[in-house]
Amino acid sequence: MITASASGKIMLVGEWGVLDSDCGCIVLPTPCSVKVEIEANDDFLVDLSSICLPFLKASYAKNKFSWAEDCLEDLKKAEFVRLACEIALNFLTEKKIILKPFLLRTLGFDLTVQEKIGLGSSAAVVIAVIKAVLTYHQCFFNNEVLYKLG
Repeated sequence: MITASASGKIMLVGEWGVLDSDCGCIVLPTPCSVKVEIEANDDFLVDLSSICLPFLKASYAKNKFSWAEDCLEDLKKAEFVRLACEIALNFLTEKKIILKPFLLRTLGFDLTVQEKIGLGSSAAVVIAVIKAVLTYHQCFFNNEVLYKLG
């Protein structure tokens, strides 16, 4: 099993100032992080038990990572994970790396919070999922690659 993680963030000063190209912002990581586990599986399977969506079956075809379940309203909560998987698998496809199905499980941050609280949990989930999928496929990456894919 491979584990990947990413921290959230707190903008200490200049949160709105960064919208102006002449201003900066001071950002600190939070002690909380998102953890993602990934392992070999016969099919693509995503376990989001932390948000009451256990073992979602998925498929990847024609550059699309799709849930097998039909239009469940709750799947909107899983959109960040789906898109992160899709981005990582598309990147691997472009690099001509043979794709292997996996079981991916997210842990950490309470992703059920309905309102944005500014801790960067959405970004942390995306980065942790991409890191896990690339590492599982033994694909080299650095922080710049993660930044661009995220």
